Amino acid sequence: SRGRDDARELSTHHRFSGINAVIFFSGSILGSAGMANRDLGGCIIMAIQVGMTALSCVLMDRAGRRTLLLTSLAGMALAAGAMALFCAAHLPPLVALAALVLYIAAFAVGLGPIPWLLMAEILPARARGVASSVATLTNWTCSFVVTECFSTVLAALSPQGTFLLFALVCVAGALYVAAKVPETKGVSLDQIEALFNNAHL
Repeated sequence: SRGRDDARELSTHHRFSGINAVIFFSGSILGSAGMANRDLGGCIIMAIQVGMTALSCVLMDRAGRRTLLLTSLAGMALAAGAMALFCAAHLPPLVALAALVLYIAAFAVGLGPIPWLLMAEILPARARGVASSVATLTNWTCSFVVTECFSTVLAALSPQGTFLLFALVCVAGALYVAAKVPETKGVSLDQIEALFNNAHL
């Protein structure tokens, strides 16, 4: 069904955006960028993630799921593009820190928490258990692939090429959300299921 496809697709964009690579390797990235205290930079990035995730809880029922997802993906694409530019042009280390902070903040306010909420909202009740399991498996399989292959991709594409790839994935995710993902703010689960059922008539 469309709900299952949306959940699976969001799970793929969720991880192929490069978020796990950025989180796990943020210290190394900042160290390579020339930042003297990369551990402090990593702590700043993680603190931003916690704070923005809390903000997302407040905004989710005000701004709407689609708005936050689109804002999140646009911010991540911009940040990944800035990282690619940083790597290509050898800009000051603070540019890398700012780009990573924006990347994590944008992820935490939208693409991080919202797919998990949408999965519960848009999957049909009769298939919710199995479909949620498939979407979660897809999510963590993509996470494993990105984390495991990050160093290989860096060597093959160069740092700027890798971050440009992440930016393109985020742009593709934004296009998908704009075209396919419904707004579920203020809509009951029964209304959402009826919406998907009518779409297949």
